[in-house]
Amino acid sequence: MRTTVLTVIAMAAAGCASAPQPAEEHMPGPASVYLSSDPAAPTAPIAVVMTSPDEPSIRFEHTFNAGQTLFGDFATSQGRYVLAALGGTCRLPIILAPNEVADVLLTVTPDTGCTLAVVRRRDMNDPTTRNADDAVLITNNDVGNKTPAIEPTPS
Repeated sequence: MRTTVLTVIAMAAAGCASAPQPAEEHMPGPASVYLSSDPAAPTAPIAVVMTSPDEPSIRFEHTFNAGQTLFGDFATSQGRYVLAALGGTCRLPIILAPNEVADVLLTVTPDTGCTLAVVRRRDMNDPTTRNADDAVLITNNDVGNKTPAIEPTPS
């Protein structure tokens, strides 16, 4: 018996035996893309779509009306995405880290052309982060519009 215990201790000390490790779950961290445009309120409707090359079920999309200030918040999580506007006329691959906000500028030209560019990246907890309360919330498959509102209870 003593020999067996010493053998097990010796094997563990030598790295020959390993204790089982608990499974570790990694949840994706939150991230966001803030989209604005130049001009700030385009004169034509602007359709924007964000998808993921890694997850076909991910599809964020919204059409901003002509004359509407274009400011959208794609509330997502870390990962690889492709942001596109005007039916794919311009596209931007973007990789988001956990807790990252990427400010993206859509420049619309008179000939209905466009460009997309990341103008700044920062941490979500940065106090200089623009308040997204005035942004259009753009969610995956428009689930934000399907979430029921909680009405306050009359007192």
